Amino acid sequence: MEVSATAGRILTVYGEIGDDSNTERFIGWNTKPDMSGKMLFPGSKLRVVDNMSLYAVTVGSGAFVIIVPEEQDGFSLTADPILISAGGSSILSYSLLPSHTDDELVISVNGNPVKLDATKRIYLTNITEN
Repeated sequence: MEVSATAGRILTVYGEIGDDSNTERFIGWNTKPDMSGKMLFPGSKLRVVDNMSLYAVTVGSGAFVIIVPEEQDGFSLTADPILISAGGSSILSYSLLPSHTDDELVISVNGNPVKLDATKRIYLTNITEN
């Protein structure tokens, strides 16, 4: 599903996409059709700077999505890829502003803290849950 918005508007991102099929679960919206853009979660505000489209992010049986925090203060965190088939892999990469240290950043995967090291990467393998 694609929703279009005009430049200059501030929108509240909603989570209702009108699909009652139960075969896919709605996660949020993305700014790019290949899901490589910014993730937007239901309830967040979005200022439209230019004409843009939002694309529904859904996962079904056997597909999973890596969700990173929408707002990141003092660090950046990305996942590549963000959409994975069951049993697939993804790499989380992070970086900190010079004013921050690794000790100040705690990354948890499904509620479990992950040890950070000098590679600035966390390898997720055999993914079987969001």
